[in-house]
Amino acid sequence: MKIQSFLSVIINIFLLSVAINCVNAQEAPPPPVEWGNIPRADLEMKTFPKDTNASALILCDYGESRFNDEFEIVFNRHLRIKILTTKGYEWGTYSLSIYTKDHTERISDIEGVTYWLNENGTIENSKLNENDIIEEEANEKYTRYKFTLPNLKPGCVIEIRYKITTQNIALIKDWVFQCSEPVRWSEYRIIHPKMMGYTIVPHGYHEFAIRETKDLKQVFYGKALRYVGVNRAE
Repeated sequence: MKIQSFLSVIINIFLLSVAINCVNAQEAPPPPVEWGNIPRADLEMKTFPKDTNASALILCDYGESRFNDEFEIVFNRHLRIKILTTKGYEWGTYSLSIYTKDHTERISDIEGVTYWLNENGTIENSKLNENDIIEEEANEKYTRYKFTLPNLKPGCVIEIRYKITTQNIALIKDWVFQCSEPVRWSEYRIIHPKMMGYTIVPHGYHEFAIRETKDLKQVFYGKALRYVGVNRAE
């Protein structure tokens, strides 16, 4: 069994002794990958040299939590996976649950795409149909969403992304950096006003490749502006 490394995030209002992204000074760096821009080398890959027994490779798992103008936390996730063998098809079936009691969390913008090379070497793709997303009540507090990406085949690359918005600023998402299959890149960013802070509690034995704090620009309006007190995050 592979040891997982993950982050627990605990809210601490007005406590700033944390190694986490804050907002103020510069533009946010771009995400590590661009949606729909699949390198040909990833599509041509047959095995993962560092683990030739892998049935799938998590090419990139990127998450970001930030506040919107309603002073809600918006969590965006973008997951890209290489399917190496038929056993890896299980990664093409995805399930997630959100806390829907009292309408605390809501999900939107669920997208999924499968990419592959045809016999002529041309990149083709097949998109997840909205009608193929199953919504079900997990229990009285949680709602579950499940779907399977179309046209799975060895060698394909799948992408999944979605957005979860929560009214409860204590419900910021944790993050798991490792899993049962190898992970090439995993990154989580938290962007928040300086008037707030979140304590990062890492678990596991592996050091982070990058762990840094930056001051970033973010302009607020609406309800968030009343909490922040000025027309910018500070």
